[in-house]
Amino acid sequence: MRDYKPEVKLEYVDETGRQLSTKEAYKQLSHAFHGHYSGKNKIDKVMKKRDQERRQLELTASDSTHRHGQALENSHKKLGTAGIIFSSSDTAANNGKKN
Repeated sequence: MRDYKPEVKLEYVDETGRQLSTKEAYKQLSHAFHGHYSGKNKIDKVMKKRDQERRQLELTASDSTHRHGQALENSHKKLGTAGIIFSSSDTAANNGKKN
């Protein structure tokens, strides 16, 4: 048992499931314990920041979807097809063109 060194990782989440930093978690715990909470302006500021972070993540996700769509469109132009072909390997060997 001398060499036993457990690896402990603490993860803090808020009521919406968002991960909190150590500082944010401490602040939340302290406010709840003492019964003192932030004012309306501070809460609005934090909510605005979280909303902006969420929007940024959504933009990143939609941007990657857009890039995948462009890659698919380029492959359709290259092959001369109008859609995705789900067929046997002999059709794929002919690049989707019927004889």
